[in-house]
Amino acid sequence: MAMTAELRPSFIKNRPGVEETQDNLKAYLTDVTRDNLHLMLCMSPLNPKFPERARRFPGLVSAPTIDWFLPWPEEALVAVSKGFLGKFEMACDDDIKNNVMTTMGQ
Repeated sequence: MAMTAELRPSFIKNRPGVEETQDNLKAYLTDVTRDNLHLMLCMSPLNPKFPERARRFPGLVSAPTIDWFLPWPEEALVAVSKGFLGKFEMACDDDIKNNVMTTMGQ
């Protein structure tokens, strides 16, 4: 009752004509919470558990909304590039491979 007591003015305004019962107030609280609840999951694709989580929970990677709040520093982008290409075999010497990874990060 304490949780729904503060909802009465909002409930009356948003659901006119609906009876003001405790069950209706609880349903309104659930609806408002569901509409306004947002979750944020932050995962690095370089983490060894990332492929396992992607297989177990395909919804996490098949339909996400990605928001970049701040630009990534160049060091982080180069580190991601090196993480993906570090063990990848290329037909060149190590100096050229390192330059390719750095260029991809830039």
